[in-house]
Amino acid sequence: MFTGIIEDVGEIKKVSHLGAGVRISVETKLDLILGDSIAVDGMCLTIEDLQNGVFTAFLSKETLSRTSFSFNIREGFKVNLERPLTPSSPMGGHLLLGHIDSTGEIYSRELNFDGGIFIFKLKERKYVKYLVEKGSVAINGISLTCFDIGESTFKVAVIPYTIQHTTLRYKKEGSIVNLEFDIVAKYIEKLINKHYDSR
Repeated sequence: MFTGIIEDVGEIKKVSHLGAGVRISVETKLDLILGDSIAVDGMCLTIEDLQNGVFTAFLSKETLSRTSFSFNIREGFKVNLERPLTPSSPMGGHLLLGHIDSTGEIYSRELNFDGGIFIFKLKERKYVKYLVEKGSVAINGISLTCFDIGESTFKVAVIPYTIQHTTLRYKKEGSIVNLEFDIVAKYIEKLINKHYDSR
């Protein structure tokens, strides 16, 4: 599990296509452990190899089909990185599984000395039901707060620190991002539906 507090911005150094999947090598300053999980732009991946500050991870066909990497995976691409929670880790953001639900697009962005306002457009409108005013959403693994929710869009306000210490500083209008919605909302929905289905 993760909390959406980005620890490092890594760089993809190598991309190898293997059948329907892809293996990536990512350079980072983080102290990692072979076999551990790591969130890469919000995707929970497994560290398969680790040498000289570069780790290797595999993305399956399913992962590629649901994430922004089906659009923009390439050498030199910058990615947000977060190590998994430990019992002593601070809960700085919100609970994340690292399982991407869908993708979105940066519809607009306005930056100033106070930070920025981003508007995101959902690829699939069915997921808007998981967004609530001042609720949490993970964008490329970053825990952010959404507001002004429309039929297929929502806004987030981003402070200067977050812009400077995540890949948001590289994103432009039209950039595709990974979205993970609140797991609590999804469990509640399933429990409610199961209750009515059993009546």
